[in-house]
Amino acid sequence: MNQRSIPIPASALAVTAMLSVQLGSALSVDLIATVGAAGTAWLRLMAGAIIFVVLAGAAAQRDAPRVPAPVSQTGAPTCSPDSTPSR
Repeated sequence: MNQRSIPIPASALAVTAMLSVQLGSALSVDLIATVGAAGTAWLRLMAGAIIFVVLAGAAAQRDAPRVPAPVSQTGAPTCSPDSTPSR
């Protein structure tokens, strides 16, 4: 099934991002007293990650290129921790 994407203006994306940051900050003010600053930051990051996965996960998975396993694993031997350069 081929879906056409609807172009979204950059200004709409910018306003949405600003609204998201300001709304998240406003909603987390009372939460700081309960879980602390670090806990609030963690909760905000996790909420953002969940929203991102829900909104972009299916599209990213659908559009991901199919890479054969041997090609994607060619860097494994050169990046292993016990490999040392020979001199």
